Amino acid sequence: MTRIFVSLGPVLVLVVYAALGAGCASTRTEFGSPAPAAASAPASGPVQARPAPPPVPAGPFTLTARRADGSVAGALVLGETTFDGAKRLLPPATGDGAPAAPEGFPHVRVGAVAPAPTLAYTAANAPYELYFDAARRLVLVQDHRTELAGLSTDELAKRYPQLHETERDVDALELQGEIAPCVALLVLVGQPGAKVEDAAYAYTCRTKP
Repeated sequence: MTRIFVSLGPVLVLVVYAALGAGCASTRTEFGSPAPAAASAPASGPVQARPAPPPVPAGPFTLTARRADGSVAGALVLGETTFDGAKRLLPPATGDGAPAAPEGFPHVRVGAVAPAPTLAYTAANAPYELYFDAARRLVLVQDHRTELAGLSTDELAKRYPQLHETERDVDALELQGEIAPCVALLVLVGQPGAKVEDAAYAYTCRTKP
């Protein structure tokens, strides 16, 4: 197994929170007028089950980027932040910040929709990489200075019981799981030692056009 995460120098710390339930609108199905008293007999035949609808995000999943001094650089929202928005928020590492072809990004094995990055962006002196889909919306963030770093697999399981093993070799163990609607967490655990080394967050629903 090729190690899917590449370490970068620590500069930023990402503090993660999920605004679950925010902005959720309840739905109500309305039927037509009631039938007259002398209703006809119900139609015979089996009732066909409707297909399950695709998952809908309960609310934005926000990554708050903090600089080394603790000040806030800005917010990145999975599935919503655009490439241009990220570029305005964080200066590019080199040149004019033109998008690059994505290479070596983690393969997401959970969720309804696997992210399909077409653009990659690296901010200046930042310990994470941003990936965008064809709609130029943020679908994957690699956090090379994750707050989970150093946790044991037991500690990680207590915090995120949704995670399960997706790949293993002599050097590393990969765990993945959906931790919020439309959001997957990917974790790389070093072997031996069984300590978290790297993490990524992926958007697993369709983005807006």
